[in-house]
Amino acid sequence: MPAGRLHTRYAPSPTGYLHLGHVLNALYTWGLAAKQGAEVLFRLEDHDRQRCRPEYAAAILEDLRWLGFLPAALTLADVWQQQAYWPCYTAQLQQLAA
Repeated sequence: MPAGRLHTRYAPSPTGYLHLGHVLNALYTWGLAAKQGAEVLFRLEDHDRQRCRPEYAAAILEDLRWLGFLPAALTLADVWQQQAYWPCYTAQLQQLAA
């Protein structure tokens, strides 16, 4: 991230389809970012391995794109997903425990 630039984040959990609460949060987050000249970082909080589903993640991405919040070129492969960082988290926990 560039130093000095403001950032905010939008991080829905793909445990279901996009709902009104997600949309209201997106309106607030992107509106706040626009007023402050900030960038919105998008990630998926997919740490709930029991309920998170790839089809929900894809649907959320598609709906947010359709609503104009995400660029058309953004794919699910481009999105920061928490599960991808489990090895890093595990290593840090082991280091703390030691």
